[in-house]
Amino acid sequence: MLGYKNSLEGLVLSSLMKEPTDYKRALKSLHYKQQTLYCHAYQSYVWNRLVSRRIRTHGTAVLEGRLVYVDETQAKVRKLTSEEVSSSHLSDILLPMPGYDVQFPENCCKDYISEILEQDGMSIDDF
Repeated sequence: MLGYKNSLEGLVLSSLMKEPTDYKRALKSLHYKQQTLYCHAYQSYVWNRLVSRRIRTHGTAVLEGRLVYVDETQAKVRKLTSEEVSSSHLSDILLPMPGYDVQFPENCCKDYISEILEQDGMSIDDF
């Protein structure tokens, strides 16, 4: 069993004891794989908040500007046009996971992601 000082939490807490407000340094005290684990967990947290807010605000309605796959390969995405909204289903649309070099829909969801990140003192550029 790992001792407190060798645990993930212990490494982060030890760093914070030295520099209580240097959160970036605290996370960098972890091995790269553990850093990415925390990053992916945060991305999932933001995505879940995005989905919850989107459903609370708009229900299951399909909105113009949403992202859909171009074809079955699922390699590229495009924005849904106003003409396609009525013939599209909620299962056709994509809600992107916030991250580096990610295309976001040009509608309220893009604003929701920015607001969620801002509440945590972050921006999309932090990824």
